[in-house]
Amino acid sequence: MAFLDNSGDIILDAVLTDTGRLRMAQGTFRIQKFALGDDEIDYGLFNKSQPTGQQDLDILGTPILEAFTDNASGLKSKLLTIGGEERLYLPVLKLHNEGTSQTRNDGAYYIAVNQQTKEKFATDKTGVMTYFQPSDGADFDTVIEVHQGIDNAEKTDALSADLIENQYIVEIDNLLGSVYNADNAQKAVSYIDDDNIASYFLYKEASSEGTEVKTLREDAGTIAGAPGTKLTFRIKPQDALKGTSDVWFERLGGEVSITTDTAHTFYYVDATVKVMGVTTGYRLDIPVRFLKWKSTP
Repeated sequence: MAFLDNSGDIILDAVLTDTGRLRMAQGTFRIQKFALGDDEIDYGLFNKSQPTGQQDLDILGTPILEAFTDNASGLKSKLLTIGGEERLYLPVLKLHNEGTSQTRNDGAYYIAVNQQTKEKFATDKTGVMTYFQPSDGADFDTVIEVHQGIDNAEKTDALSADLIENQYIVEIDNLLGSVYNADNAQKAVSYIDDDNIASYFLYKEASSEGTEVKTLREDAGTIAGAPGTKLTFRIKPQDALKGTSDVWFERLGGEVSITTDTAHTFYYVDATVKVMGVTTGYRLDIPVRFLKWKSTP
C-alpha cells in the first residue's frame, strides 16, 4: 500500500501480491495483519529553525512510492509502537565485520560451491564459506555474525527487555542457498513464498549453548552502547550450483577474475541475505557472492 498524495484528501493505493491475488481467487483472502513503514522519509529534512507547524513541511512534501506487488521487497523501516516517552535511542543491527565474521574487501561474503573453488582460496580464506564437505571445518571457519543493541556510547545502561531481539528472521533466495548454524547443522525452512524466497526463524533457546542467537557481551566492540543479542549463521549453496552445469551462473550472474595465490576466473552469482529482528522489525541486508571456479587465466 502507499499514500499517493497527502497534501489534501488522503488517497490510499493498495495492490495485492501474487499470493494475495491467488487467495482472492480462492475466496480465502483475509487481512489479518499489516505493517506500516517510512522507507522514503528523510527525517534530516526537519528544520528546527522554522516556526512551529512549519518545521516538517519538507518531510510532508516528500514524494511517496506507489504500491508494488513484489512481496519480496518488504519494508525495511517498519513503524512500531514502543511504550515509554523517556526513550532517546532505539537498537539497531550491525554486521560484526571482524575475526571469523570478516567480509572480503568488497564488503561481501564469498561462498565456494565446490571443492575446486575452495582450494583456490586456501591461502586467502578471509570471508570465504565452503560447501561443507565432511572434511570442511576449522580450516574454513567463516560465519556471518550480526550484533544487536543501541549503537551510541551515551547509552551504557542495560537494554530494556522489550527492545532485546531474541528472535530473528533470515531470508535468502532458496534457489541459491540455505541457512546453517555455526556447527554446520542445517536449519529448517519456516516458509517459502511465491518468489522462492526462503524464510528461516531463528531464536534464542533457554540454554544458549549451540544456538544461533546468544546474549551479546558488553565488550564485543561492534555495538557502542547497550548490547542486546548476537546472531551467528552460515550459508550453504544449493545442489543446483554445485553440479557440473553452469546454467544458473550464466543466467543469473557472470564471470569475474579474483587473485588469491594467483589470478583465477570464477563464475559468480550475487545475492542478498536479509536479517530482520522480530521485536523491532529492524532489517539488515548482507551481500553474498556464490563462486564456482572456471579456469586460471
